[in-house]
Amino acid sequence: MKHLHQFGREALAPSNDLAARLNGNYGRLEDRLRVSGWARYSLADLPYPPWLLDEFERFAKLALLDLPADRDDPTRQRRRRYGRFLWIPSLGVLLPVAREVDVAGAIVTHFVQGADFQPELGGKVREFGALTEPIFRSPVLRALIEADWRVARRADVLPESTVYLVGAHIQKLQPRRQKKSNITPNTTHRDGELATFVHMLDVRNVIGGWNAVTMLDGVGHHPSELAPSRVLARFTLKDVGAGFVVDDRKVGHFLEGVRLEDPAQPGHRATLLIDFCPARWLLSNESPPTAEAGAVTRLTVGGGRIA
Repeated sequence: MKHLHQFGREALAPSNDLAARLNGNYGRLEDRLRVSGWARYSLADLPYPPWLLDEFERFAKLALLDLPADRDDPTRQRRRRYGRFLWIPSLGVLLPVAREVDVAGAIVTHFVQGADFQPELGGKVREFGALTEPIFRSPVLRALIEADWRVARRADVLPESTVYLVGAHIQKLQPRRQKKSNITPNTTHRDGELATFVHMLDVRNVIGGWNAVTMLDGVGHHPSELAPSRVLARFTLKDVGAGFVVDDRKVGHFLEGVRLEDPAQPGHRATLLIDFCPARWLLSNESPPTAEAGAVTRLTVGGGRIA
């Protein structure tokens, strides 16, 4: 099997097809991401090895097995696991890092975001169940990470770096009865990572769950509070493997919570989030600049950093 990193540096070259880049629904994914700061995709849009298309649904089912409850959700309607990796593209090496054992003997990964990115739980060191060993070792997860990284590099969202820190976050909203299950923060937000990819794992028997992508001044607001010109897109992911990617420097994003469509039957919405930042930003005082409304600001230490 030929890994994605073996295709070489020439695969990072961006397309020069201007017409494709200017058409928001067509053209290469990385071109749409570069121009718009976000893009939707299907499995077929990403530079995956052919075998992954057949294996993704099996991986999705494996990813949803035995997800622990989110301890910071008082409604107990949110479940998740989280893992962190170091990705070394030149060697094709993906190393799991930062797994620990909690007082109960469970394997966990710590997660912290600054208040700029997480107004509800900013600054709190949270404990998530670590990715299980079958998921950590899954060739599907590795292929997803490699392909997502390649798209972000081609789109000039990620700068060149020897090592990248990667977060892999399985999140399942599982409403009960007439209650609504929400993500946190339950507002338009940024993540604090340069690039975040959202991959749909499964959705069934729920209503709601639509996404919105907004201009940066929409952060902190529900999309309904914004002028239509500030909402770049609103859509609902329905197909396994479908997803979208955001450049955190350019846009905010939002997910509407979900309720059961048939309260007598179980339902859920589950996604895999994969995010990236150069690891050198964790090892020095350097921070990535980001342009907002013509001014240059600095990203604070954000989601998925080693606590």
